Amino acid sequence: MDESDTPKSVPLVQMAMVEDTLPEVIPFFRGDPPPPRLNARFELVDVEPLPDPFTEELVARAQARARAAPEVRKLLTGKRAIALGVSRLPGPKDGKLTDAPILVLFYSYTDSLAIEVTLDRSAGRVREVKTARYQPTPIPEEVERAIELARRDARLEPYLREGMRGTVIPQNAADPRDGLADHRLLDVMFLYPDERMPRYKALVDLDTERVLRVIGVDDARSEPPSS
Repeated sequence: MDESDTPKSVPLVQMAMVEDTLPEVIPFFRGDPPPPRLNARFELVDVEPLPDPFTEELVARAQARARAAPEVRKLLTGKRAIALGVSRLPGPKDGKLTDAPILVLFYSYTDSLAIEVTLDRSAGRVREVKTARYQPTPIPEEVERAIELARRDARLEPYLREGMRGTVIPQNAADPRDGLADHRLLDVMFLYPDERMPRYKALVDLDTERVLRVIGVDDARSEPPSS
């Protein structure tokens, strides 16, 4: 194929020397006019690190204030639940990071429910409590718990060897009508450090603390079970 046969929609890359700068990669399309030359320059400027938006005292106060709210107490009392974290919500564009409201996030395993508690910027007052059926990112404590449940499963335990490591990927039920659609599902995979593909997999439901499925114990890569 010669140059005239090349589709004009095929992107190419041109290396252009920008005056007084390092080479810059500029994308263009065949047939387009040459890109303009830029007189961009770079200079070093002094910057200040952003202040830490949270102190341990502020995090503790936010969680305590959120738990004490009557609506939150009603959602958490007698339930198996976990505090997932504290963060800042987007604030005004011209404001400081520390001016933004605070979000405390809980998850109820009993109800398969995320609980979002919004407080003012100093965690002095609860502004809003909302619930939603979605799965927030699991925290390290949940990852460790899922791996522990998988390791202890009677179907998988005999096949696990010293040196195998466990990794976790969050999962969602494909069908929203599935009874597990709102559950906190984690896919636990076991493999040796020098392997890319897992030897064994276990689907763990943290809402019920059950291992729903084990894969790999009877395929060609599985090792004989220990006695």
